[in-house]
Amino acid sequence: MRQPFFSIVIPTKNRPDLLRDAILSVLWQDFQDYELIVSDNSNDEKTKKIVDQFATDPHLKYFRTNQELNMPDHWEFATLKAKGKYVFILTDRDVFCRGALGKIHQVIQNFSQEISVYTWQGLIFEKFENETGLLRAYLKAGKKLEVFSARQLIKEYGNTQRVDYRFPLMSNTCYREDLAAEIRRRHGRLYFPVGPDITASFLLLSYIEKLTCLSEPLSVKQKIKDSMGISIAKYGFDFYLNTLRLDLDNWCRYVPIKASFIHNLIFNDYLMVRAMVSGEQDFTDVNWATYFLRCYEDLIYYGIVGFVKNRKEEFIKKWEDALGEFGSDVQSQVKRRMRRAKIWFSIKAYLAKSPFLPFLRRIQNRIFFRQPNKTYRTAPEAAGFQV
Repeated sequence: MRQPFFSIVIPTKNRPDLLRDAILSVLWQDFQDYELIVSDNSNDEKTKKIVDQFATDPHLKYFRTNQELNMPDHWEFATLKAKGKYVFILTDRDVFCRGALGKIHQVIQNFSQEISVYTWQGLIFEKFENETGLLRAYLKAGKKLEVFSARQLIKEYGNTQRVDYRFPLMSNTCYREDLAAEIRRRHGRLYFPVGPDITASFLLLSYIEKLTCLSEPLSVKQKIKDSMGISIAKYGFDFYLNTLRLDLDNWCRYVPIKASFIHNLIFNDYLMVRAMVSGEQDFTDVNWATYFLRCYEDLIYYGIVGFVKNRKEEFIKKWEDALGEFGSDVQSQVKRRMRRAKIWFSIKAYLAKSPFLPFLRRIQNRIFFRQPNKTYRTAPEAAGFQV
């Protein structure tokens, strides 16, 4: 059987309407050398009925897990079905932009060096009160194709602890299947708990020298009320962590703060991958002052808008105890930077709860990101398709 150029993998769980948009955004592409894999995580029959609408399309392959899997296990299960030269994860709330596959193929084919990992910008489709939604940006978009050092990006994250479209966080990424196979040979899998996108991102970066990045948006993410990120922000990580069946020592093995809030666990994943790849826990080049500041930003932000408000004293105590284990140089850096940052953290949190948020989003979209404030009825329409 001939190997397809792309494998587009959609792991889905109880989102039949969103799944339909994701499938259509693939089938409506003008590039045809691909397989489309839908992996059904033991959902009810509504998901199967959506897939059955496209059963005659030769690109489509449907799989269903024997039992409900947690997210990292499901992503691993689904992507192991891929036979293409390059693999995408398109989550069930993402859609490709019109012509995206053709552009990605053209870049890969025409580039002077072989591309192992390729990333691009994305957009967000967000509905507020009415039936239409705003298409908004993360960053100022362009059409620039750039090559970055993977080692430099890993080092940059250790210092800033923030990611952008250059980092291969799966929904903005395609990677060579043979690269993933090599990582699995060395480490057993590509997608690890806690965050499969974070762990896979830094594993991919650890086994390549360079990655190619396009500043043009090629996908659209639907912002929905029941997304994993929003649920975690509101209710905390515990409900998700319980699906992984790990104890707290494993969740926070590599970080000094032993508490389950967002940045702490993301940074633990980063440090875990570094230790896996190097075989030792040498984190001397990590900016620990930035780590404590980013964790404090989480505590302020989610203490106002989400789950931390019920556990703020507990988390602050753990934050203070962990900081106390570091030397005076780190402590003084943290305290100095906190004085400048604390007000801004609070402002961001209150703006997120503001009834003026839709208006503020439009200002950010137009002035800072140069994205026109257009509204659309559906995500595929926002992605450029005639619906």
